[in-house]
Amino acid sequence: MRTEDLIRTLAEDTQVGPSPRRSLRLATLGSVAFVAVLFWVTMGPRPDVPELLTGSWRFALKVAFALSLALLAARGVLRLANPVESPRRAALDLLPAVLLLALGVAAEAYSKAGADVMLRLAIGHNGRICLVSIMTLSAAPLAAMLYAMRDGAPASATATGALIGVTSAAFAAAFYALHCTDDSPLFVALWYTIGIAAVTAVGALLGHKLLRW
Repeated sequence: MRTEDLIRTLAEDTQVGPSPRRSLRLATLGSVAFVAVLFWVTMGPRPDVPELLTGSWRFALKVAFALSLALLAARGVLRLANPVESPRRAALDLLPAVLLLALGVAAEAYSKAGADVMLRLAIGHNGRICLVSIMTLSAAPLAAMLYAMRDGAPASATATGALIGVTSAAFAAAFYALHCTDDSPLFVALWYTIGIAAVTAVGALLGHKLLRW
């Protein structure tokens, strides 16, 4: 049987074993619920979150970026359970979230005079805590989604693992954003990006080992 025929057969086979997409949805929802509880017990949101969501565009953009990235990446992961789906297309689907952050960075740069001010905003006060929090909170979704994806047949194990890493880290970042007092898009572009990139790399490595078929 040719490779193309095998991929087509796997894509059309919906009667044997559990549905990969259903397993992924359950794994994602369950692990994110676990992270929500863990976040609430260990950190908790800032007391002024309701006021900030309506009164601070920086805080609102920070949360919107992380949450939109998580949802777009999760949708891409569900797609990649099917071997005929393109990892490149799933990656391109993340562009709206990336552009949202880029617009925030541009607005911040326009409103702040001087490179020294922008550097202080980018470094912030909680960079190390940000990295540790994102990587810690992302562990459960990363493990759960990788396990659930074993029922699928992704065209690229490495790319799928990477996108699972993005999803996990972005959900973690969305929760941490509610706690973090550094609201500048410059801080988000630096530290959140580093944290998400680190988990993405771990996801790619684990995906390469665990999701090959």
